Amino acid sequence: MFRKIKNVKISNIIIFMGVFSILLTSIVGFLGFNNMQKINNNVKSMYNQNLMPISDIGGIKSEFLKIRLDATNAARSTSYSSEYDSNIKNYDNSIKTYLKNFIGSGLDSSENTYIGAFNSNYEEYLNLWAELNSALKTGGKITESKANRFAQLGDIIDKSLTTLRDYETKKAQLVMNSSDSIYSSSNEAFIIVLMFAIFISTFICAAVVKIIKSSSREIIENLESVANCDFTVKVDSSPKNEFGIMSSSLEKTIINISNMINDIKSKFDDIDSKSHDLASVAEEMTSSSANVSIAIQETAKGTSEQSQNLLDINNAIDKFSHELDKVVESINSIDDNSKGITNLANNSGTNMETLLSSVDNLSDSFNEFITKISILEQDVNRINEITDLINNIADQTNLLALNAAIEAQRAGESGKGFAVVAEEIRTLAEQSKASSENIGILIKDIVNNMGNMLDSSNLMNKELDGQTNIINVTISSFKNIIQKIGEVIPKIEIANMSAMNINEKKMSIVSSIENSSAVSEEIASAAEEIAASAEEMSLSAKSVGQTSENLNVMTKKMHKDLIKFKVIKA
Repeated sequence: MFRKIKNVKISNIIIFMGVFSILLTSIVGFLGFNNMQKINNNVKSMYNQNLMPISDIGGIKSEFLKIRLDATNAARSTSYSSEYDSNIKNYDNSIKTYLKNFIGSGLDSSENTYIGAFNSNYEEYLNLWAELNSALKTGGKITESKANRFAQLGDIIDKSLTTLRDYETKKAQLVMNSSDSIYSSSNEAFIIVLMFAIFISTFICAAVVKIIKSSSREIIENLESVANCDFTVKVDSSPKNEFGIMSSSLEKTIINISNMINDIKSKFDDIDSKSHDLASVAEEMTSSSANVSIAIQETAKGTSEQSQNLLDINNAIDKFSHELDKVVESINSIDDNSKGITNLANNSGTNMETLLSSVDNLSDSFNEFITKISILEQDVNRINEITDLINNIADQTNLLALNAAIEAQRAGESGKGFAVVAEEIRTLAEQSKASSENIGILIKDIVNNMGNMLDSSNLMNKELDGQTNIINVTISSFKNIIQKIGEVIPKIEIANMSAMNINEKKMSIVSSIENSSAVSEEIASAAEEIAASAEEMSLSAKSVGQTSENLNVMTKKMHKDLIKFKVIKA
């Protein structure tokens, strides 16, 4: 059993414990909720169907006892009092209320039987009281048999109410017993589930603790052996849990390290042999590099002399080159100046054409402005006509207001209101006339200003026409200048091309000499570098020899250290 559990992952065991705990908690919660609901229903039933009916029966019994006392007191009283009858009626109403509540709680067959008997006896009892009350009013008495029956009914009713109360008490006791039974069964179920949960949890926890202790002890022992350079330890990787996975990884690590150490041990002899060979090669390299260094130094001496001769030739050609460069610069300067003049002339011509276009646009704008001023003058004349019309309307309105005022005076008192209105209309008409006259004055000023503007615009338009003619003459002059310069430029370019060809040939000769000189210098420099490299190679060869000796010492020391490790033989 323990071996099977040992192969289960600890994470799965923990998940199982969590699920198991949730399941048990759900079972306990369900049982508790279900049984508590049953107990709650029993308590409600006890209250609604037993406690309240018992309370109603007690109320009926109490009120009926009051009726019997008042009836007895009324029968024994020497004088009649209607208070007894009034009290009995009130008690009867209370009994009916209690009885209604009792019936409303729901009755079984036994309760219906008891209530039926009570109703018939109680009705007979009230009828006898009515006869007794009527007899007492007249000072008489009822017969002895009815009096005995009256007392007997009182005892029967009281006994039936007591029996009904006892019956309700027994029903409540049954509900109580049912609740006790549910409580006991709930406790038993809870204890059983709790004991089962404790047993399972204890068993699982003990198994997990045992697995962790045994597995961790094995891993710790294996790690201590590895720490002591013992790689021959046997690792048990059969368990399928987390410790088994760690043991499997440890086993792979031990095997890989053992293989690596075995490989290193097997290659020590090769390393020792190669180090001796490396020392021999280093000695041969030292001897060869010395011979190479002597030969290279002689080559460097010859190339240095050749380089000096090429430098002398190059200096002579440089003097010729400087003189030729001055000639080329002069021709280039003439060419640049001629082209600059051409560009200036072209730019000036272009600017003059742009200016001419701007002047034409300005002239068109002035013509358009003059046209708009003319249109504005026509609109102002129309406004002037409208103000004249407003003045005529104001004069006519003023006349109408005067006529209305005259008619209002003729009308006497009834026309006073109309006279006030006529006066207001006349005032408004005069104001309108004054405003239109002011508008007319302003319009006349505008017309005069527009006339002045038209005159100024016409003068400016004439000036623009004169400027346009002058610009056209200037453009024609610039075109003639550009044509003459264009005839000179090709001749300058031919001279410039000839000078450039001579300069290019000179540059080719100089470049060839410089390349030859550079090659000689590079050969000399390379020879010196090779000589230096040969010396460095000699030093490196000596260093390699020393390194091979150090490597031999280190491999022997490492071999001694590797012997300490106990590994599995491959």
